[in-house]
Amino acid sequence: MNPLSAWRRARARRLERRVARAALAAEDAELARTGRVGAALFARFGDAYGYGTATPMSWLINRLRVLHRRVREGGTLELHEPGGVPLVVAADGGEAVFLAWIERYFPDLTPEHLNKEA
Repeated sequence: MNPLSAWRRARARRLERRVARAALAAEDAELARTGRVGAALFARFGDAYGYGTATPMSWLINRLRVLHRRVREGGTLELHEPGGVPLVVAADGGEAVFLAWIERYFPDLTPEHLNKEA
C-alpha cells in the first residue's frame, strides 16, 4: 500500500470514529432530556445485553448511567415494558423502581455497574 492510500484510510477511520462519538453524544443528550426508553431502544438494549461482550455491554451500561443520573437528579423516566404499558418512574422513590427494572430485564447488571466511572 502506498503512503497516500494509507493516509486516506487512516483519515477515513478517524472521521468514522468522530461521527460515531457525535452520534452517541446526541443519543445520550436525547436520553438525558426525555428519559424515554421506547420499544426500539429497549430492543437495542436487549441486543447489547444478549451479545454479552465488552463493547455492547459498555454501550448498554453507559446508556443506563444516563437514565440513572436523570432519575437521581429528580427527573422522570418512561421505560418500555414488553407486552404492557410503559413504566413511568417518578423522581420520588424512582431510583429503586429503575434498579428493579434493570434487574428484571438485565439481571447480570448491578447498581455497582452504574456507579463506576466510565
